[in-house]
Amino acid sequence: MNTTRRTYFLGFTLLLLLWGTATAVNAQQLQWHSFEEALDKAQQQSKPVVIDVWAPWCGWCYKMKNETYPQLSETVKENFIFTRINRDSNEDSYRFKGSRYSAIELAQKFRVNSVPGIVILSAKGEYILHMSGFRKANKLEQILQNVRKVIAQQQKCCAQLHGR
Repeated sequence: MNTTRRTYFLGFTLLLLLWGTATAVNAQQLQWHSFEEALDKAQQQSKPVVIDVWAPWCGWCYKMKNETYPQLSETVKENFIFTRINRDSNEDSYRFKGSRYSAIELAQKFRVNSVPGIVILSAKGEYILHMSGFRKANKLEQILQNVRKVIAQQQKCCAQLHGR
């Protein structure tokens, strides 16, 4: 193969590799759901819910949305349902456990007093924990993996107690 053809061949191969990488990154994007939809999906699929509590003025909130969440592993993305609540919204209201809440009321119910905040609910909508402040992807990944393990152990224990 002459030098010109080899250059074109290598360039074309590199282009295909880059296109394939971009496609793989896009395939791994996190899917955000509305709050009520997230709770419904969580119950149907027996998955816990991650609620990102944010505010429009919060730079760290945007950093988490754009940098932290996209870097989470496929395992985490597949085993949790994700939703966001704009804590400062006066227009949005949310149905939760038979009651309606404003965004700030719901954030307070989940004990989130500052943003960014993260709330984790069980598949049945039961409060598990909350965290305040920015989290890097690797730290949030560890926390969510640990939550997943604890939930799995709890389910296994309950199944053993009930003879399943």
